[in-house]
Amino acid sequence: MNGTYFKIMKHFLLILITVVLVVACGPSVDIHKAAKEGNIEAFKQKLAAGVNVDVKDEEGSTPLHVAAWFGHKEIVALLIAEHADVNAVTDSLYTPLDKTKDSHLIELLKKHGAKHSIFFSVGKGDTKTVKKYLDAGGDKNLRTRNFPEKTLLHAAANAGHLEVVKMLISKGSDINTQLKYIGTPLDQAKRKNHTPVINLLRDHGARTEKELKDGASIHSAAKSGRIEAIKKNLKNSNSVNLKNSNGVSPLHLASRYWHKEAIELLIMNGADVNLKVVLDSETNSTRKRPISFPRMPYGFTPVDAANHKVVGSNFDLAKRYASETVKLLERYGGKSGADFSIHVAASVGNIESVKNHLAIGVEINIMDNVHQKTPLFYAINYKRREMIDFLRKHGAKTGAELKAEGK
Repeated sequence: MNGTYFKIMKHFLLILITVVLVVACGPSVDIHKAAKEGNIEAFKQKLAAGVNVDVKDEEGSTPLHVAAWFGHKEIVALLIAEHADVNAVTDSLYTPLDKTKDSHLIELLKKHGAKHSIFFSVGKGDTKTVKKYLDAGGDKNLRTRNFPEKTLLHAAANAGHLEVVKMLISKGSDINTQLKYIGTPLDQAKRKNHTPVINLLRDHGARTEKELKDGASIHSAAKSGRIEAIKKNLKNSNSVNLKNSNGVSPLHLASRYWHKEAIELLIMNGADVNLKVVLDSETNSTRKRPISFPRMPYGFTPVDAANHKVVGSNFDLAKRYASETVKLLERYGGKSGADFSIHVAASVGNIESVKNHLAIGVEINIMDNVHQKTPLFYAINYKRREMIDFLRKHGAKTGAELKAEGK
């Protein structure tokens, strides 16, 4: 009897203790929820239980992000005292400092080393911070990890910050990155009607997602000789001399692939027959090498583009097509960039032009600004045998040979 009584009492006490604990502690509260609600007691319990102060939720936010966002100063102070990372980033690459507008919290966070993210600075048009980031080698194509994704250029275009867009373009940011649901940077600028940004992006070869999917750019049309597509582009925009992100015009591409009808159409609509691919004049930086023109020195014109493919197994046929295209361009006043660059002259085999350069004092082993190659390098790459012999007789060397000699 006594044994049974004690068993019943023991079971009753266990139930009573469980009820008391549940009532006293309440339901379990997630640390992020505690930070959001400003529930300091629940928050302290979580910390006492050993929860990581930098634990992230499904969006990559830490408790400090959440507390800063909702303005809970006591929890922010407690997290800082517990050595929470004041510069942790979310999946959208924002820091806790980005998340608050409270002046006291901003001061507190900055006092402990907190900084704004680059996406915040881009969104605010902070040119000084963006320039510092880019000059230090920061990722010009940085992309968020959240959904939908965005790049720095998407963010700048969406916010309409013209100077920031200029900076990113000058550093080589991918101007036509397509992202799900938001499209390209141009799509972003168009949605907000940021006309100056739209015009700048267009000037550098930007396209909407639809244009890219349709293959509707004038450069694509010129490259493939699609006359109707070229006409459509010319009708809808003043793009006849538009340079793409590599600095190449539609006429360069039409000439490169010997599309004579396309060439005449472009010239009749105002294409510059002597437009040269050059260094970016504003930044003095180099563009990436045009895919359609590997190994060609910068400074070349549509005439040089036409001569570009005169190599390979079908040499005679290529030479005839190139010759016909060059004559067509010359009929409209086209000239070779050889008159402006000894490197172009060497690549197209124009010995007389090389002689003219040497006569005015141009060094025969001068390196070009973009690829750091000598004239002989381009002559060898384009198999200009007479040019190679001529240059060698005048002491020309390749960059590798000069390096071996310690020059």
